[in-house]
Amino acid sequence: MMQQFKKTLLISLLALPGSLMAQQVREVDICVYGGSSAGVIAAYTAKKLNKSVLVIEPGRRLGGLTSGGLGYTDIGNKYAISGISRDYYRRIGKHYGKFETWIFEPSVAEEVFKQYVKEAALDIVYDHRITKAAKNAGKVTEIQLESSVGGTPKVSTVRAKMYIDCSYEGDLMALAGITYTVGREANAQYGETYNGVQLRDKHQFPDNIDPYKVPGDPGSGVLWGSIPRRWRSRGPEIRKCRRTISASVCPTIRKTAYPSRGRRAMTLHGTNCCCA
Repeated sequence: MMQQFKKTLLISLLALPGSLMAQQVREVDICVYGGSSAGVIAAYTAKKLNKSVLVIEPGRRLGGLTSGGLGYTDIGNKYAISGISRDYYRRIGKHYGKFETWIFEPSVAEEVFKQYVKEAALDIVYDHRITKAAKNAGKVTEIQLESSVGGTPKVSTVRAKMYIDCSYEGDLMALAGITYTVGREANAQYGETYNGVQLRDKHQFPDNIDPYKVPGDPGSGVLWGSIPRRWRSRGPEIRKCRRTISASVCPTIRKTAYPSRGRRAMTLHGTNCCCA
């Protein structure tokens, strides 16, 4: 009996490293990096299409800014909202005894995201972040992970047929060396009209902003973060970079140009910013 016990124990110990390795290396159809609003819904949609999905979330909370306090939704025309987005706001409305609502508490927002996770039986790995990405023939084939809170990672390697970067920082894109465009392309590139610099009556800095160190004195030089040239209409050359809570990627801090008129300029810079 004792001999049999020792044999069983030895076999179990020999099998343990392989078992741990199998847990640390995951292979799926789609890997979603970031449990933001986009991440949860992308994973939910993929799972409903019968794909194997793994979500990697560097933190502990799902929903990103939607569940993190941005609960007063700036929607404009609500009839433009459709699909799963509309379903989401109607689920929130149901919580408050309404048909739909655009104003909600962070905890309610997170619970609705958890509903989608439960319905699709999503596999989510919390507290893990990317450290390296490998490519083959221009395609991301594998990413390496570490624990965000220290210790041995539960999953160290993910191999997927497709990766979706739904983080706010774009870390997967950056580590994979994927090209991207910041700001709006020139109209001619894609035959568009609503791009480039837009001077309108909303979401603009007011008139009479002065960019100079000494107000009204061009000889004093411009304030840090400004550049001494004018906008080129509807082109990509000048991009206004602003701090925002709805950004996804801003790999570098851009200099900001303002018309040289009147009041003193105010420049906002940060890592979570988008260019428009």
